[in-house]
Amino acid sequence: IAVITATPTFSGCTGPAKTFTITVNPYPNLSVAANPTITCTSTTAVLSSTSTTSGTTFSWSPGGSTPTGSTTTVSSGGTYTLNATSAGCVTTSVVTVSTNTTQPNVSANVTSTLTCSSNTTTLNGSSSTSGVTYSWSPGGSTPTNSTTVVNASGNYTLTTTDPTNGCKTSTVVSVSQNTTTPVVSSASSGVLNCTLTSVNASASTTTTPVSYTWSGSGITSPTNISTVTVNQPGTYNYTVTNTSNGCVTTGTQAVTQNTTQPAATASLATAITCTNTSATLSGGPASGVTYSWSGTGLSGATNLAIATVTNTGSYTLTTTSTVNGCTNTATVTVNTVPTLTVNSAAVCSGQSATLNVSGANTYTWSNGVNGTTQTVSPTTSTVYIVTGTGLNGCTSSTTSSVTVTATPTI
Repeated sequence: IAVITATPTFSGCTGPAKTFTITVNPYPNLSVAANPTITCTSTTAVLSSTSTTSGTTFSWSPGGSTPTGSTTTVSSGGTYTLNATSAGCVTTSVVTVSTNTTQPNVSANVTSTLTCSSNTTTLNGSSSTSGVTYSWSPGGSTPTNSTTVVNASGNYTLTTTDPTNGCKTSTVVSVSQNTTTPVVSSASSGVLNCTLTSVNASASTTTTPVSYTWSGSGITSPTNISTVTVNQPGTYNYTVTNTSNGCVTTGTQAVTQNTTQPAATASLATAITCTNTSATLSGGPASGVTYSWSGTGLSGATNLAIATVTNTGSYTLTTTSTVNGCTNTATVTVNTVPTLTVNSAAVCSGQSATLNVSGANTYTWSNGVNGTTQTVSPTTSTVYIVTGTGLNGCTSSTTSSVTVTATPTI
């Protein structure tokens, strides 16, 4: 504070003196906090100041949230000026707000497609920004590493965070999946039978590329092809593998067999007699087969159900099924003269013996008895003659001996 006395003078004349008091006010003191930085995690900066000068007022430019307060909040970087005023005196300070919101860079890729043979894949992430942290979502095996292993298809997000400013960058990588199994149809080329001794079993698909594997008893061809040759009935297993993804389809193909023999019958329809020089043979069944007669003396066709023969002997009919080629045989014998079979006997005197004959149609014994059986009681050893007559009128004879032994006496 200064006191000044002033005396006016003019042309030698002096006026009354006057005293003035001059007060000099100081500039307000001002203290401002250090320059702040705006980041991705700290999106605003607080500008603060203090003054010990009483009655100081404040004015920020740009103003921020409270432009006339000692403290204001701003949301952008730049230069901010603070004017502190006291008793008309102004103190000015400048605060610089810097920004650090640089995003970290990030890139990611997937190693492979998920398949039936490879059910996991690796996701690889990287960043040229030093010191970043990683976070995968969904997480996989190591969700906070740059690399993680996953086992499901879909979109995976990798986020990198720069710890120096909290800024984050994300990228998405897509994991695809190929688990399509082959659609397979199978068939058999036929039914095994007496003439068709091998057939094909096949598995087919429109899927490519594929590999084949067959198994089963009776495969006579390589087993790693789509169509195999088999010679036994049964169930054959196939495996078809999509070689592009390892996916597998399995199935079975049945092979059946029909080796049932046809029926075969052969009989003498008309016989060779002493007056009839040929005989007719009849075969069966009537349908479903072909015929083949064999034997010495066949006359005419041998591939019909009926055959004609001119000699005695055995004749064989072979029937072949028209369904499966299987065969069967039947035999018929053509005789002219009947062949007789008769028994003989030995008895003690006073005993009887029973004689039996077969091989013809009717029989006459030398003792006048007719028929297949008679009982005799000779007193001495006797020979009996029996004559048989066949259906064809031809006859033949044979003998039966009954030996009589005298009963001993004492």
